[in-house]
Amino acid sequence: QAAEAFVDTRIFKQAHGIDMSRYEKDAELMQIMEYTEYLETLSIQKKTILYESFLGASLGCNPYAIYQEIVDKPEFSDFTHVWSITDEAELPFDFVQRPNTILIKRQSSAYRRYVATVEYLINNVSFPFWFIRREGQKYLNTWHGTPLKGLGKDMPGEFMVHGNVTRNFLHATHLISPNAHTSDAMMKSYGVAGIFDGMLAETGYPRIDSTLNSTAAEKTKLKKQLGLSDKLPVVLYAPTWRGVQGKVQTDVERILQDIKKLCADNYQLVFRGHHFAEKALKNVGIPVVVAGQNVGANQLLAITDVLITDYSSIFFDFLPTRRPIVYYAYDLEEYSATRGLYFPLDTMPGSLCQSINDVLKAIQEAIISPEVYQSDKNYQIAREKYAKYEDGKSTQRAIDFFFNDVTTHTVQRYDDSRTVALFYNGQFIPNGITSSFLNLMKNIPEDRMLISVAIEPSTIKNDAGRIEKFQSLSEGVRILPKEGSLLLTPEDAWVDNLFMGMRGLVSEPIQAVYRKIYEREFIRLYGARNRIDKLINFEGYSGYWTQVFAHAGMSKNNITWLHNDMLEEYRVKMPHLTRNFMAYKSYKKIISVSSTMNDINKKSLIDLFDIKEDKFSYCENSIDFEKIFNKSNEPLDEDLQPWFEGTVFLTIGRMSPEKDQEKLIRAFANVKQHRPEPKLVILGDGPLRKHLDALIKELGMQKEILLAGQRLNPFAALKACDCFVLSSNHEGQPMVLLEALTLGKKII
Repeated sequence: QAAEAFVDTRIFKQAHGIDMSRYEKDAELMQIMEYTEYLETLSIQKKTILYESFLGASLGCNPYAIYQEIVDKPEFSDFTHVWSITDEAELPFDFVQRPNTILIKRQSSAYRRYVATVEYLINNVSFPFWFIRREGQKYLNTWHGTPLKGLGKDMPGEFMVHGNVTRNFLHATHLISPNAHTSDAMMKSYGVAGIFDGMLAETGYPRIDSTLNSTAAEKTKLKKQLGLSDKLPVVLYAPTWRGVQGKVQTDVERILQDIKKLCADNYQLVFRGHHFAEKALKNVGIPVVVAGQNVGANQLLAITDVLITDYSSIFFDFLPTRRPIVYYAYDLEEYSATRGLYFPLDTMPGSLCQSINDVLKAIQEAIISPEVYQSDKNYQIAREKYAKYEDGKSTQRAIDFFFNDVTTHTVQRYDDSRTVALFYNGQFIPNGITSSFLNLMKNIPEDRMLISVAIEPSTIKNDAGRIEKFQSLSEGVRILPKEGSLLLTPEDAWVDNLFMGMRGLVSEPIQAVYRKIYEREFIRLYGARNRIDKLINFEGYSGYWTQVFAHAGMSKNNITWLHNDMLEEYRVKMPHLTRNFMAYKSYKKIISVSSTMNDINKKSLIDLFDIKEDKFSYCENSIDFEKIFNKSNEPLDEDLQPWFEGTVFLTIGRMSPEKDQEKLIRAFANVKQHRPEPKLVILGDGPLRKHLDALIKELGMQKEILLAGQRLNPFAALKACDCFVLSSNHEGQPMVLLEALTLGKKII
């Protein structure tokens, strides 16, 4: 055993023959390699549990409630408990160090080792982007509150920043929720409803048990620790943080001024908030008790007589107590606009206040007549809707569900019998491929197919044109944002670099390593267990996504689209397509956009890349006639109107080599020598724009030729022109030609 333990101290066990010095300067890559090596070489440690709460910021919430319940139970006596914590984490005041409990630093080597090898994982937010749940591991995600403010795709002002949470849910074998509303938010707002293949149970929240089950002696002990008296009621002020995900904002000065006004002689004021605010309140001479992060929020609620909060989910945890709630929402309109609320705050039980004076009045009313709140109709409705499972036994239900697979409280309403199809459409660039994709989406019957779309948010969020196209998707489409990067061993990294730079074929053993990289990547993105049946690589150009969809597993029906003469695309501008071609043999079908293009691609690729002929087929692009007519009838952009007087030739397309707008510009310059009145308008953008602009100036054609850039609505210009010109040297089935034909335009 000692020898085995010593061998296990070596991180990179697999022979690779790779010079590691080229990677050692990249700390994140080395961490990824380390974790990947653990996945590949270490076995799962039975009866070992890893807990994580709020990304390691505390030992708290639902994971801590489960830990406290099982750590001393006889049936768990031979289990090892591992807690992930950060340097800033404070240990709970009631935490007792035990021989079977280990504390490790989050993101350390030990952390990566335990994430890769424990049998049980429990988290209330998410593990890092590199995490993969292995076969033999069970993963319970408890989440961390009933949401009032928007989550996932429902967060206004945030573009698809929830990718890692979505990914974690897809890896989870078990999810728990306190109520149907939270279940909806978890499953729908994070886009996993119908795709998630684990179990979801509405058990109530384990953390709330400590609020309901706290004994008189425990309450007295906590009050004594905080310096509170039994003679006066306790008023807890617990505001949420402001800002957006990853950018917490705390108005410390506002909090200080409000707390000064909240202090009174007939109650004891306790503050619980972000640690920035808690730190600022210490030693300022204000008679307020700062609870500190080492006291659990639900333990505080057990001794609280009146709760003051704003948009925090803490008030849902307080509902089972039937005690008064005051909402101090001084920035309600602004907060609602920036974060989004699932329902109006004035529909919740309690007093809604927008000034500190109203809060003071509500506190006094609550202290004098708490029974008014208990008989409030809204209170009864809210308790039934959000807290009906909170009976002090939620922790045991969660334990039975996770460790013993007791399914009494599981819900099946998110089960979906439809075929699940995952599409990739690239960056939603306003071009023919995106138009064809959006038209296809409208023609797929949603009653038979659940459509999901993989995206890379960073390639879309900062471009108004791409956002506009993305937002054209139906509300029923599930969005799965990509988060993180490939998991690689040293050998994998070398092979991946080889493929990135290669321009020809490589040996089968190297190809096998490359396939394994992307088999692992598909699992990292969507979990080993998911309900995805079909994979459609609609964009067809991305090397990364072509590989991910190609190597998703034999059980997946995968298809890749070819929008052009792909070998010609490779020769003219895209040398990276070689690795795409090598992946085609792993697809069930290879679809071109027309019969002619299918023949061209089949003839050029079959022999060169050893692809079976029966994989090739075609599907012609579809047209959204209604959209074309409606958009074409909208007003022409004001700056374009002067250019559409007289005879106007128009072309629309990306400014790239195969479109060859230079040929068109030079031809038009020759025409102008004989016919001075026509104008040429070019819509689009791309890498050759500066070159084309310089050419127009060189030819002295600035008054006759306009580079108009990308337009949100090109159809108004298409309708207004006299003739559409396609200057491309090679194309598949250009959408813009079909659109011009729809509007009855002459075409060259």
